Order: sequence, then C-alpha cells, then structure tokens
Amino acid sequence: MASLRHKRYVCDVGVRSESPRIPLELTEGLEQSDGISYYRYLKDPFYGWVLMQKEKEKPWKPLVGFTEEEQLDVDYVMTSFYCEKHPDSTFNKFMKISIFTPDSNLTIVGNTFKVYRNGKVEQYKKLRTNNEVVELLENVFDIHVPETYHNFLYENE
Repeated sequence: MASLRHKRYVCDVGVRSESPRIPLELTEGLEQSDGISYYRYLKDPFYGWVLMQKEKEKPWKPLVGFTEEEQLDVDYVMTSFYCEKHPDSTFNKFMKISIFTPDSNLTIVGNTFKVYRNGKVEQYKKLRTNNEVVELLENVFDIHVPETYHNFLYENE
C-alpha cells in the first residue's frame, strides 16, 4: 500500500489474471476503472477490505480480501509453504502464467492458452505438445526455457 497526496493506493502485482492494471485508491465504494474492468473496495467485518470487480456485462464479484494489520516476516512462512508444497494447494498443480498487454490479458493455465479482451475470451487454444508450450512461453511471454526443462512443461489432462 502506498500513500500519495494524502490518499492511499493498493497495487496488486498479480496473484490472478483478474488483477487490476493500475494502482487503485483505497476508498470504500469508489468505482475505478483500469480501462478493462471496474473495481471498488468494500469493508467487511471479517475479511476487512474486499476488492470487487465488474467485468463488462457481468455482475460484481469479490476478488480478494485483506486487513491492514502489521505482518512480520514469520507470518508469511506457512502461507508460502502451503502455496508451494501442500497437496491441497491450487498453486502447485499446473502452470499458470498471465501477462497484460495494453488491450488484453494473455494466459496459460494448465495446457490452455487464452486471450481475454474486453472481459471475454477472444482466443482459446489447447496446447498439445511441449514445443507448443515452449513456443508460446518464448514468443508471447518472452520467457526463455532452457532445453533441459522442455520435457516438464506439457502435462496430459
């Protein structure tokens, strides 16, 4: 959270592809747009601040909740371990990559590549080989994949 001219802003670096493209002012009820979706923060007695999103022609939905309690480094150990290693974690089951362009969101989730534009899936492609995955990672996401990792990218579903 950052403060600028006596206003507070939250910049989400992207846990999910729905993340806002701009820092959002942390003011309850204020509707803000990143050019793709609308956002607003609500206060909840349990979750604290709740970031809501409204995509084109869809209802408002909650994305994330957080409180403003100070955290210590040790507070992140269990959540980091859970996300990376726990068998019930949704973060360690398959590849998840997302990048924003000026007018779209490009994602790979598992073996599926999607292009989102204006809140809708514009392109959908099932990835069937390691070569397809490597080509997308290198040409679309600008991620160089060493040859020794090529065989670990594609998973049969």
